[in-house]
Amino acid sequence: GGPEAPEADWDLAWQVNVMAHVRAARELVPGWLERGHGRFLTTVSAAGLLTMLGSAPYSVTKHAALAFGEWMSATYGDRGITVQCVCPLGVRTDLLESSGDTGKAILAGDAITPEEVADAVMAGLADGRFLILPHPQVADYYAARATDTDRWLAGMRRLQAKVFEEERERTTAEDELPGLDLGRLRAYLDGAVPGLGDYDSLLETCIRSSFLLKNKTIY
Repeated sequence: GGPEAPEADWDLAWQVNVMAHVRAARELVPGWLERGHGRFLTTVSAAGLLTMLGSAPYSVTKHAALAFGEWMSATYGDRGITVQCVCPLGVRTDLLESSGDTGKAILAGDAITPEEVADAVMAGLADGRFLILPHPQVADYYAARATDTDRWLAGMRRLQAKVFEEERERTTAEDELPGLDLGRLRAYLDGAVPGLGDYDSLLETCIRSSFLLKNKTIY
């Protein structure tokens, strides 16, 4: 959601995405300064460099997480503390599956495995770079955002419009199928094909196909 998201959602995002980093630094930095070295590695996400359509709390707090990492590096980088931020796009985890239609529309196409993220992190740890980008194209997106912000925002608005249109089409298709009990269909699929898993994608395919065939195939 946007500004209408509940206060509790904003607070949770702030606590998890920002204050967790602050509290970790509060505990660790004094010891690192005393011994002369340390490493502060945080998960920021590409949302901290760009934005995340559909979720203002997530996007805003990820930007704050990046800002805190930048402050840490500027403040302690010459005192032995290496600060790094991991900024992936989509990763094939439960978090991506729970990100909703907007999240999937934006992230699923370029999603990579957790193992690929780990490989990128290991490479970043070896050379000490501040931004660790498991999706190399994020560097180009970030540069475009900085050098021509209006053009970048126009592109994001087009992407948001596409997501809105897909949501409208899906809602229309579901309205055209008043006799379809999606809960019963899920239960049937679970019994017929245990472990099938991605019901929602299959159901969406069924709904779209049925809508195109004028409701003649799925009742």
